[in-house]
Amino acid sequence: MITPIQLRALHDPAQTSGTPPGAQPAAAGAFARALQSELAPPPRVKFSAHAEHRMSERGVELTQSQLDQIGDALDLAGQKGGRQTLLILDGLALVASVPNRTVITALGNQELDNAVFTNIDSAVLIGSEEEAEPDTIETGPDPAWGSPLAADRLTRPTN
Repeated sequence: MITPIQLRALHDPAQTSGTPPGAQPAAAGAFARALQSELAPPPRVKFSAHAEHRMSERGVELTQSQLDQIGDALDLAGQKGGRQTLLILDGLALVASVPNRTVITALGNQELDNAVFTNIDSAVLIGSEEEAEPDTIETGPDPAWGSPLAADRLTRPTN
């Protein structure tokens, strides 16, 4: 003969979690933050530990506008096929990996005299924040270059 067994809870599970009813446990909050950071778009520009250290020791702090300009410059260098680029912004020289969107190192204005940059394949001169309008490049016949489109001649890679 089979005897039925009745099970009943000896305690309320909500009481053992340590959180009041209706409150979100800390682990769920941490999970929500981790999930949100994974779903957020990646930053347009990252800085290596070395670049952060160099900028910190020089007292360089970039504004959001400057970070946006650097992101735009990396976009432009990537469109032109650049992989390691030199960015010049307001007297600051930054060497960046274009595919990784990471600034590798930074040099201040004082260090630019007689500076030699190696292992780069492109350079972007970023206009200062004060400029009202970006410079434009006019294309057309240029007898000095002997090319129908002088600007095209200037931007074409020399591989």
